[in-house]
Amino acid sequence: MKKLLILVLIISIVLMIGCTVENIVSNSEIHKHNEITIVTYNDTYKKYPVLQGYIDKFQLETGIKVKIDAIEANTYDDYIKKLNTKLYFKKGPTLILFSESENYSKYIDNGVALNVKGRINNYKKIYNSLKYKDSFVPIGMTYVATILNKNLLEELGMKEPNFNWTNKEYLHIKKKWLEEEPRYFNITEYKDIVVNPLNRLEIIDKDKKIVTLNNLKVKNVIKDAQKKIFSDNYIINSKYSYMDYYEMFFDYDSDKYLKSMRKDYHYENRNKVLKYRFGINGLKTLVTSTKMKKENLLILPRIDKDIGLKTWGFIVNKNGKNVEIGMKFLDGLLSDEVQLLMFNFSTYGGYPVNKNIEDKISKIERKNNVSKKAIELRKYILKKIKAGIYKPYRQIDSVKYEFQLMLHKDLMKLIFTDKLYTDEELSMELQKLENKYNIWLNE
Repeated sequence: MKKLLILVLIISIVLMIGCTVENIVSNSEIHKHNEITIVTYNDTYKKYPVLQGYIDKFQLETGIKVKIDAIEANTYDDYIKKLNTKLYFKKGPTLILFSESENYSKYIDNGVALNVKGRINNYKKIYNSLKYKDSFVPIGMTYVATILNKNLLEELGMKEPNFNWTNKEYLHIKKKWLEEEPRYFNITEYKDIVVNPLNRLEIIDKDKKIVTLNNLKVKNVIKDAQKKIFSDNYIINSKYSYMDYYEMFFDYDSDKYLKSMRKDYHYENRNKVLKYRFGINGLKTLVTSTKMKKENLLILPRIDKDIGLKTWGFIVNKNGKNVEIGMKFLDGLLSDEVQLLMFNFSTYGGYPVNKNIEDKISKIERKNNVSKKAIELRKYILKKIKAGIYKPYRQIDSVKYEFQLMLHKDLMKLIFTDKLYTDEELSMELQKLENKYNIWLNE
């Protein structure tokens, strides 16, 4: 059913894109340069109907073939190795597609990407906060907003937070929720108790190339996490070792992870969850408005502002073939007409990165009777993006993100330990990790 829906969307896009793609090359050039290549991880490109529809339109109107080089790989690391091999060649792939979950900054920092400033007409229409060294071309964006159970807030007698809510407010609500009855310990709780507090600490200094882990603040996070997780507030599997929890949170192909996903889904359907595991794009008002009205949900900006915003788009390979045509292809994806289609298709492809079409989006919202609250949320998020407060940090700060991922994986053993560490033993373990990370950071 999902594949059929995407197919219908693609066909609709091809029919709806009314603008004529510019005369990209003359007839003689078409014979000379008749192909560009987009490289992608497996079938990632299929997530974006706007892209697929525009590819068909582009090929039809220019006679230029857009070849999809979908690199098949069992893991993302395998994909990166295969991709890096292709980038060594002259006349390699023209464009590299990056999804919302992929990091592109290291390719730009290492000189793989072409600087596109002044070379793509519609590039100037992009929100500045989404740009990175003028070498990444975002096409769509997602702001993963927080969803709270409004019915549950009412039952708890809690006041609804506003858009400027704080972590202190959230913890106050959560404390009241936990007092009602024990809750299942899942990935959402793990992030609240372990991930977010650790990420707020200044553990890594990239400029000085120093990691400081063996200190009182880190120890307190670990001890506080153990105290909360193994309290009467949570229902946990007493047979689980730290390796079981590792699989549950980090091994996406494991039975434990999949089981956790299923349990969370059914648990959420019972309407007992406070904060939903699966977020929603707070910018897509055609969706958020419906959710607010029909499901009585409270949708808010994230408290942890550094991980909410994500983009998908391309870098132009400096050694790629027909890069001028590739940039004209991207110019079309950034056009007002194509970007507006992305907003109209409520589920797929993200929100437009083109800032020039905000008035047209407002007209669509009025036509569809979008709720005032949903519009206010969209405008609040965009205001933060324009001010540079919200950026796709995880995609542009590869060192910090890779470090945090390593840290959370390594600390599983200390948090979900079968024995309690003394302060001296905990210091020794943290010092080992600190030494390891400092070597990694200075390699």
